[in-house]
Amino acid sequence: MNTKLWIIAIVLAVAAMAGCDDVVRPQAVIEVRVLPDSAHIAVGESVVYEARARDRAGNELTERNSEAEWEAVPSTLVRTETGPEPGTVQVRGLAVGSADVTARFARRDGSSRVFIYPAELDRIEIEPSPVVTSNGMLARPRARLLDADGEELSYQDFRISWQTVDPTIASAGQSVGESPRPIGTVQGRTLEGQTLVRLIVNDMRTTAEVIVIREPIPTDPPEVVEATPTSVELAWSWVSRATVGYRVERSTSVDGPFEEIAAIPQSAQPADPEAHSLLDDGLTPETTYHYRLRNCNQYGCSEPTEATQATTLPEGSGS
Repeated sequence: MNTKLWIIAIVLAVAAMAGCDDVVRPQAVIEVRVLPDSAHIAVGESVVYEARARDRAGNELTERNSEAEWEAVPSTLVRTETGPEPGTVQVRGLAVGSADVTARFARRDGSSRVFIYPAELDRIEIEPSPVVTSNGMLARPRARLLDADGEELSYQDFRISWQTVDPTIASAGQSVGESPRPIGTVQGRTLEGQTLVRLIVNDMRTTAEVIVIREPIPTDPPEVVEATPTSVELAWSWVSRATVGYRVERSTSVDGPFEEIAAIPQSAQPADPEAHSLLDDGLTPETTYHYRLRNCNQYGCSEPTEATQATTLPEGSGS
């Protein structure tokens, strides 16, 4: 066979091998497009993204779209779920912000962006209503933010403020410290009276009646600081300048009967007037006790708080 024939044979063999490769080997993904290019959803809503893989000539590789590996970051804002069709993903909004949605094919990837906005606010409420307080005493009403289905929304996505109509009867403000932001404060400024407290959330407003009474209202329940086999230490926060003292009650049953075990004046701890405590000693090991608190002013004492439970340790054990 002469040289010319050898060249023709080699060319035909190479062409045949290339044709086999086209059948066996999938087309390489050169470009990845994620659709839609961007999306806007509310917290709790979802959107479906699809991957479009293309070859070097720009032809869509439909058979390879299902190979996409999906990622959405940050995961604190969105969550990915299985899409309705191959090559798709469902992205659900978890919190307000924006996130990147990426489809990956080996060495190639494509991205889109999703913007998450607050769920639609349909109405706001003040809880409880009316708000009952006394002179110098802080009541803590709570804002409820609801969507059209009555589901409560996260307060973190909204601006919240509190006002009273007549600040000479009661003043209002934002609760601070560890209290969550939807909690406001309403403090009585007179012995008796009525006014309104106004809750403002973004551009939405609502009001609730404020009733100021002479007698104090219940404070928060006492907290258990420490328990030993024969003692329980309790602590509670300062309530009001008008409070003259506290009465601590104890029972071995949450339903009572309760007996008063201590009467503590407001000035009992001058070094820290905003905190009070009690060491209840001489108790029985491995026994559950229930404690509740009343705060008192010159006109009387409040109803008791909810009971706080504490269980003493087994005999011989440490704290």
